[in-house]
Parts: sequence; structure tokens; C-alpha cells
Amino acid sequence: MKPVVRVGCVESLSVDLLPKLILRLRDKTRQIVTILATSNSLHRELLEGKLDIIISSDSTAELSGLNRTLILQEGSLLVLPKSLKDSNCWKSWKGLQFCGLPFIKYHHASGGGKLNDVFMRTAGISVANQIEVDSNSTMLSLIAQGAGWTISRASTILQNKGLMNEILYLPMPEPLLVRKVYVLTRQNEPSALMQEFTQLACSILKESVAPELIKIAPWLEQDIFVLDPTSGVMVDMTGKKAEER
Repeated sequence: MKPVVRVGCVESLSVDLLPKLILRLRDKTRQIVTILATSNSLHRELLEGKLDIIISSDSTAELSGLNRTLILQEGSLLVLPKSLKDSNCWKSWKGLQFCGLPFIKYHHASGGGKLNDVFMRTAGISVANQIEVDSNSTMLSLIAQGAGWTISRASTILQNKGLMNEILYLPMPEPLLVRKVYVLTRQNEPSALMQEFTQLACSILKESVAPELIKIAPWLEQDIFVLDPTSGVMVDMTGKKAEER
């Protein structure tokens, strides 16, 4: 019998990756169930046996009993309101600290929130913040209305195309923050399921998602990598390996 597959996915890939993945899995499964949630919620559901496979932006390397495969790596960018279009504050962290608008945080337990928090703490960047959200669409809507600015990813912009003309998305000052996306399963799950899922996900990322990310943020062309399942290495859109950078 064909299997029932329960898939969890982070919000940022729910529009451009997940639907295509479902369609390609449709003939290989009896039923597909999908949920969207933050990475921490997805990990909990996976460990509790409520999900079979998840796409997460947090590897949870500290948790045992999981198989992890890195499938996407993308550089981050700044997202600001249009009120700052004539400002040069985005060119330095000091400028952003005094741009007159607060930093809007991703929820501290989400993959994006953890990533941003660790980055800013490690880089010694201190910014005022008042608002914390766990939704990309809420985040971009707040920024479009001038509530503040954030660090996010081109995949977030791609997912919210309706807001693309309402916000600014610009290169972030050095150092560059990189987000990694993983496919995770429990170790007692059949390996064939993860391999098939991973190969399909990587094919979609390479064919349709990564090229759109580069259109949004051309300066990140050399900082977007997708797993080549055949060789097992991360490559950019030209086929160059990550370690060759």
C-alpha cells in the first residue's frame, strides 16, 4: 500500500516549495497531510510521532534520534519601510541603531528568531525592540506600515509577493547572516522516504525557488546554495560547490 505522509513546513517555504512538493508526491502516497508551524513546534510534533517529515530552519543538533539533511542555504537581507528610502542608515549597524525606528523581532522560539538572536548577540549588535511576531506576513505588514525594520530572507519576500512594492529589501551590513533549511525525520523512519522527499525538494528549489530568490536579491547570487542529492554537496546556481567559495 502507498503510505500516508504527514509533512510539516516552515511558513517561508509554504507557498513556493510545499505546494509543488505535494503535487509531485501525490502519485507516490495514499494521503498527504501538511501543517505549517514555527520550527520549534514542528520539532515537537516530529518527536511525538505526529509528523513523519519536516522542513525546518533549525537543525536542533542538540536533539538525538533525528536524521538531518541540509537542503538550502541563503544569505539574509534587511527589510525596511519605504519611509527610509532616502536614508543611508541601512549601510551600517550603527546607522540602523539610530535610524529612528525599532527592530522588530521574530518570536524567540522560532527558527528565524533564534537565528537572528544568536547572530546579533555574537556580533555585539544591540538594537531597541518593542514588537515580537512569529508570522512572516505579519512582520512584513508591520514594516510596510512603518512600525520598524528587521533581518529576514528573500524567501520571506517571495512568499509575500503582495507586499513586495510596499517595503524596501536591501543588503545587510557585514557580517552576512546565513539561514540553513533542513529536512528532518526520526531515525526509525524508512530511509527511502527521506531520500525521495529530499530529492524532490531539492529539484524544486533548484528549478523554481532559488532563481526567484536571486531575482529579488541579485546581490545574494553567490550566497544561495541548494543540495545536489547525487553528489551530496551544496552548490550554487552555476554548479559551483559551497566549499569552493
